[in-house]
Amino acid sequence: MYKQISVLGCGWLGFPLAKHLIALGYTINGSSTSPDKMDVLKENNINPFLIEVNENEVIGNMSLFLEGSDILIINVPPQRKLNLNNYQLRLENLLLYIKQSNIKHILFVSSTSAYAHQKELITEDTIAKPDSKAGQDILAAEQMFQNLSTQKTTVLRLAGLIGEDRHPVNFLAGRKDLPNPHHAVNLIHLDECIKIMTKIIQTDSWGEVFIGVDQQHLDRKTYYTQQAINRQLPIPHFEENSDVLDKKIDNPLTKEKLL
Repeated sequence: MYKQISVLGCGWLGFPLAKHLIALGYTINGSSTSPDKMDVLKENNINPFLIEVNENEVIGNMSLFLEGSDILIINVPPQRKLNLNNYQLRLENLLLYIKQSNIKHILFVSSTSAYAHQKELITEDTIAKPDSKAGQDILAAEQMFQNLSTQKTTVLRLAGLIGEDRHPVNFLAGRKDLPNPHHAVNLIHLDECIKIMTKIIQTDSWGEVFIGVDQQHLDRKTYYTQQAINRQLPIPHFEENSDVLDKKIDNPLTKEKLL
């Protein structure tokens, strides 16, 4: 059993994941870019590290953050500001530290934006050919870590993240003329993400590509109407006949091996 894991990015997903792994008996080094988060990490028995990964350098003691860990979980999403969104360049700055460390395995948290919109059902066997800049950036970053010769990297491509305090219906409620009413909804709950990531570690499922997505496959209009009613929010209204290519995602390999 691995004893220590480094979680790069203890935010909305990484922080509860770290707490869950500690409850299972792991020692966790956790990073944040916020000085205010250091005390919060420490109070939750996470060894706190103030680390920022930018285009020019890694700010913080990355070597100490990795020291003693067998596994590195990279949970650093692309930044939305266009002038800061050279995602691959940012993460390239991690490579030297990883190569000089004793890290054996990497779990790279990615996104289903690596897949293009298409008519066919998307699964883990689908070749990723992104049709967006964000998707191209994240696929390039995936490949960078998969190509490491001394570490085995597993990529987990997550659909849209939801949780008790985070759901897209809160932003869509009451809006008019929303596009693509018949597109499939591809989301995954925080608890399911943590379950999949924990199982990857526990089953030594390295060198794989997995997908995290809930299996509802409702269309946008049906799903968000139901969610708005359930939450007593104004119902969103969708345009008709506005659909372009869909993106319906399933994860049979992930279900077989991890769920």
